[in-house]
Amino acid sequence: MKTLSAQLLVLVASLAIAAHAMAAAKLGAVTRQLSAPGCCPMGLTFDGTALWVVDRKLNQVFRVDPKSGEVLRALPTPGFRPTGLSWDGKHLWIADRDRDELARLDPATGVVDRVLKVPFKSPRGVASDGVGLYVADAKTDHIYYLDAQDGTVFKKFLAPYRAPTGLVYDGRYLWSADRSTDEIYRIDPQRGKVIGIFKSPGPHPYGLAWDGRHLWNVDYQTRKLYRLRPRADERYQRWDKKQLRVEYTLHLYSHGPDPVTAADIFLAVPRSRYNQRLITPPTFAPEPDELLKDRWGQEVAHFRRPEIASGQTFEPRMIAEVELYRTRFWITPEKVGSLQLVPEEIKQQYLSNGRKYRLHDPAIRAAARAAIKNERNPYWMARGIYEHVRGTLEYKRTGGWDSAPLLLERGSGSCSEYAFVFIALCRAVGIPARYVGGIVTRGDDAFVDNVFHRWAEIYLPNVGWLPVDPDRGDKLTPRGQALGFGYVSNTLFVTTVNGGESEHLDWKYNGNARWTFVGRSAVDIEQTGELSPLEGGE
Repeated sequence: MKTLSAQLLVLVASLAIAAHAMAAAKLGAVTRQLSAPGCCPMGLTFDGTALWVVDRKLNQVFRVDPKSGEVLRALPTPGFRPTGLSWDGKHLWIADRDRDELARLDPATGVVDRVLKVPFKSPRGVASDGVGLYVADAKTDHIYYLDAQDGTVFKKFLAPYRAPTGLVYDGRYLWSADRSTDEIYRIDPQRGKVIGIFKSPGPHPYGLAWDGRHLWNVDYQTRKLYRLRPRADERYQRWDKKQLRVEYTLHLYSHGPDPVTAADIFLAVPRSRYNQRLITPPTFAPEPDELLKDRWGQEVAHFRRPEIASGQTFEPRMIAEVELYRTRFWITPEKVGSLQLVPEEIKQQYLSNGRKYRLHDPAIRAAARAAIKNERNPYWMARGIYEHVRGTLEYKRTGGWDSAPLLLERGSGSCSEYAFVFIALCRAVGIPARYVGGIVTRGDDAFVDNVFHRWAEIYLPNVGWLPVDPDRGDKLTPRGQALGFGYVSNTLFVTTVNGGESEHLDWKYNGNARWTFVGRSAVDIEQTGELSPLEGGE
């Protein structure tokens, strides 16, 4: 019995170690945690050997052993409201909010030998790239790049969101924390674009540091230093699971006076994919006459009625129980392969033309050239197209799905039309693209949807299919814009993955109806998606 108990203890310990290792392997996972040396830590940096932490209340900067958390040294700060800290290879730079200045301090002597006044009112995070200084300003919500010699502003761009705090430069990318969202962002400093987001470990993320392999974050509220994993082994991460029951119905109502002589209804058959898992296979009422696949591989349930008299309704429905997840892809642009690496079968399918796309139209060609300029990296080509679509179109539901060239001329469109333009421009430059669509819960999980939503996916070598939603990403903040590129909410249930002009769905998604009549007959089509939390779900 003692031997069995010992074996069980070893097994439990092994499982715990394995679970910890699995958790630690995730992007943003905490791999080490230390107590901050003071009560109000704000700035953080790494000098090649040790961490430095600046404390707002104590007005001191502490050198800290990154393994033990032991304070190795303490120096007074030049001002009385220190908010940011950076190491330039020889000196510490300390931002001060009250003085609106950056002070350069020699840590060997404690001497301040340079002070730069900044042309804004609330400097917080500061990051040296060895040449200049990036500074986050909380009043203007901008990140400025300054000359480290005299403070000349070289450029500025919007911070990811509205409360930027810590900054650090890792040799290629700029990282920024935001206390209002409790998120940490990876930014391309040349373009000012957010290319990665993950949740901070604490509720008030402030200073950031880079030790050559890991990202460090100091949290003002928990008073902890966190060493974080700055990369992802998986293409995407999923969290915030919802379990829902979805019932989609396509109603065909015959007003007459003459009967509908034949009606065919096609309902898309959903499947599990990166953002969702079907708990059980979908069911249909009534049973479909047959299951079919179109040329894109989309499965549909086909229902046929030989006659529908005036005043009668034909309304097949699909019922599914599904788990939905917030899903975010983590893409490193320089690791995306060239377009020559796209498989031939994907090129043949998802670079083809279509009546909604009109790839050879001069307006499409001109817009594609303007969007990508001289870019050759497929990720940045797609981001350029994404920004072009966002900047060209305004969301308006005008009642139809027009072609991409007309939409560019008109300057407005629905979610479907945003997707059509984006797909057309991507295909025109050689990036395979398709659309996905489905049923949406807005606000409460118990919801009836009759508007639905469609967005795009692109194929990037070394990545695979990536979601892009230029409609939902049409926001003012860089964070909001980034959420349209490589992110899917847990409010979206995908029923349809398609390239357009389907044999069964035409250009529609969720469902499609076709009918014939002789004489005079009016038909109404109504689609509804009813969503509700699954009983007993998590």
